[in-house]
Amino acid sequence: MRSVSLIRLVVLVLLAAPWVSAPLARAAYFPLSDRELLAASDLVVDAIVREQTSHWNEDHSLIFTTVTLDVLQTLYSRRASAGQVVRIVVLGGEVGDVGLVVEDTPRFRVGERAVVFIAPWTKGRNVVAGGELGWIAVDPSGRLIGRAISVDGFAAHLRMLSR
Repeated sequence: MRSVSLIRLVVLVLLAAPWVSAPLARAAYFPLSDRELLAASDLVVDAIVREQTSHWNEDHSLIFTTVTLDVLQTLYSRRASAGQVVRIVVLGGEVGDVGLVVEDTPRFRVGERAVVFIAPWTKGRNVVAGGELGWIAVDPSGRLIGRAISVDGFAAHLRMLSR
């Protein structure tokens, strides 16, 4: 990937500030607890990344990536129906030979499994609540990486927090 010059990258990130939702912005300043992540989310899923597609915004000033998740199970929901496929949008990505990397934005790999905290954004789109904190990778045995708990145990933890 050819990198965007540092000046252009800084300008793009500054231009992105109005696009970033409150749940995303809060994580950049201090760590969020699971309770705070849950409060910022209306959906938490255990899912596998099916695909990701990067694209320019309408005025060609920012790059966004749409990530398609195949939901294995819904761990928490304030939605009427979570569905089996969820799409989220993140700031950053690559279009042609131009790339935009945004600090505190989760990185996705097709086939990767993760627990994802999801918040509504604009025009029916979803974002990852809490930036990188809202994306917790899951190992092949079903345990959250960096935490001593299984997905099922984490789901029980979220149910307790939501009371």
